[in-house]
Amino acid sequence: VPRCAFYRRSQAMPLPNWMVYTLYGNAMLDLTIFISPGSIAVPDLIEAKFKSPEGELKEMKEHFCAVGGFSFLLHGAVRFCAGYFKSKEMVCLAIFSYFLEVAQIGHFWGKGTANKATAAVAALVIAWSS
Repeated sequence: VPRCAFYRRSQAMPLPNWMVYTLYGNAMLDLTIFISPGSIAVPDLIEAKFKSPEGELKEMKEHFCAVGGFSFLLHGAVRFCAGYFKSKEMVCLAIFSYFLEVAQIGHFWGKGTANKATAAVAALVIAWSS
């Protein structure tokens, strides 16, 4: 079968089992957050920042939860694929996904909207990925 000149088959990386299971577990956690979007801290942040009538505030919360939920779904899919395919490219995407998560927590911390538990999550992500 002729292949495109730019096609290159990705080689699997030897990942330890604990790392594969951690990626799977994290993907399942992200899926759980997607399924129940009210479990993320965005609604409290919205209430603190915006003062509006109750109906508008409820619609805003639902919108932010949906957007945040899809963000978690995307991160979960990347992490699951990194554990399943074990290719160098997918592992690099998963690491980048963790760094994006840490950057977001750092941004919230700088604005004063993150709590100590969120900072602990960032510290664990940094320790795990280094």
